Amino acid sequence: MAPLGLPADAAPDAAAALLSGLAGLARTLHDMQEIERRIAGIDRDAGQFADKVRRLVEELAPNLADLADMARTAPAEAAAALADRLDAAKERSLKRQALQTRLDEAREELEAAQAEARGHQEVLGLLCADARCPDPAGLDAAERASDARARLESDLALLTEQLLPLAAGQPLDAFAAAALARDRATLGSDILALETGLADLAARRDAANQQVGALGEQLSRMDGSAKAADLAQEARACLDGLAPDVERYAALRLARAILATQIERFRQERQGPVLAEASRAFASLTLGRYAGLDLDYDDRDQPLILPMRPDAEGKAAAVPLAALSDGTADQLYLALRLAYLHHYLGANPPQPVILDDILVNFDNERAKAALAELARLAGRTQVILFTHHRHLADLARATLPADALYIQEL
Repeated sequence: MAPLGLPADAAPDAAAALLSGLAGLARTLHDMQEIERRIAGIDRDAGQFADKVRRLVEELAPNLADLADMARTAPAEAAAALADRLDAAKERSLKRQALQTRLDEAREELEAAQAEARGHQEVLGLLCADARCPDPAGLDAAERASDARARLESDLALLTEQLLPLAAGQPLDAFAAAALARDRATLGSDILALETGLADLAARRDAANQQVGALGEQLSRMDGSAKAADLAQEARACLDGLAPDVERYAALRLARAILATQIERFRQERQGPVLAEASRAFASLTLGRYAGLDLDYDDRDQPLILPMRPDAEGKAAAVPLAALSDGTADQLYLALRLAYLHHYLGANPPQPVILDDILVNFDNERAKAALAELARLAGRTQVILFTHHRHLADLARATLPADALYIQEL
């Protein structure tokens, strides 16, 4: 027991307990040594880690003093900061790559657009050369001029086709000069004289035809006697006598055609603007139920005004004047009078226009349209409308601007 430091009389249990304690102490000592070894390894690894962090900081961020200080005092935090910077750098790199890709695509699109622009420029140059204009800015005007020329050439071809039969082999220039040389002031009397001459020639032609027919019938009943020869000679003389009349008849027919062409041109020049304004006003007054007006001629070549109304297929169809209601007929008359007044005021000083209860057959909506047309005319001259119907004054107040209306109650 002495080596164990126990009294000689110590019990075996005490010795066993001591030995057990010594064994535990030995194990504890071994564990402590193992822990110290591990701590030394951790310190060594930490030192190596700190050295590596410092080297990385010196290599990657030599200008960041705060990161260098952090690497010396807190390597882990410095490593985390480096990792954050690495992630940010990777993200910037990805963005840079995406931007570079977009930049390359934009450059390709720009090159394609520039190539297309060069192609367009070449086409514009060719168009300018064809149109004989110095720059593309004049192409619109050149196109309009080309369209106008095409329309004029088409009209010229149509007119030439119409005039060739009338010219009867005569050159068109000479034919046109002869037609234009006619005095327009005498067209009516010339036409009347031509119609009288044509009627006389037609009667003479019919009589001659009847005479020739009768002679031919007699000739067919004749034998070979001298009387048949005399009748045949008489028939030939009758036909020879008709030759000058036939030539004069042809000349009169040609002159009538020329005069009719000039009359139509005269009517279009004088009636075109008035008819166009009346057509517009009539469509407005009827609230679009009628598309406008057209001009036609009867069997005696007298002009007729025909209201035009869309049919089931949307095409404009003429409506006889007798088929119009009283209100629509009044609106047609008003449209014609307003059109004439606009035409008159275009060449003459303004004069007051006085109207008396012209809207009695108009419903409220068409009355509003009529008031608007009167206000349009009032922009050129004074318009005075008398009425016994107070509701028309109310409609005028609701329809027209205050500065375009003055109501005086009597």
